[in-house]
Amino acid sequence: MTPNDIKVKITQSDVLDILTWEDWMKILLPPDNQILMYDMIKKFMSYKHRVTQGVLNAVLIKAILTVKRVHGEYTIMNEAYLRKTFETFVFNNDDEKKIVIKTSQQAINKLTKDMDMLKDMGKVKRVNTNPEWLDAYIQQLKDKEAAEEREHEEFIASKKSLKEVTV
Repeated sequence: MTPNDIKVKITQSDVLDILTWEDWMKILLPPDNQILMYDMIKKFMSYKHRVTQGVLNAVLIKAILTVKRVHGEYTIMNEAYLRKTFETFVFNNDDEKKIVIKTSQQAINKLTKDMDMLKDMGKVKRVNTNPEWLDAYIQQLKDKEAAEEREHEEFIASKKSLKEVTV
């Protein structure tokens, strides 16, 4: 048996536990945002939240994905946004603030449920086709390029005919 024959099955909740919040930042954020938000996220992650690191990672993922979806790719979130995401993700909806997401598996289930809900609402969908105006614009560019090429060929042909006439 060689090392290549050994297969390890890893679950999504294992990935939440294994990867650090820095790893998730590198995966989900553009480099400029990583630099700008590093200290704030480090500070937030250092608090005693009474949940596992995997749950905190899920909160970070949820916050980053929500900011990107709602405000755009290069939006910078602040600590208050992370705190609010933590509270809505981990606590029940009552005023007593009871922790209901305690494990990485529960966090994965909640992330999946939230994404499925957004897909059902039509708020998360991939753009598979170009908008109609883009196709028309690309066709205009192709037509313009073809016209310029014809003009160039005509110009070259007229130069050749002038040479033949003068010779």
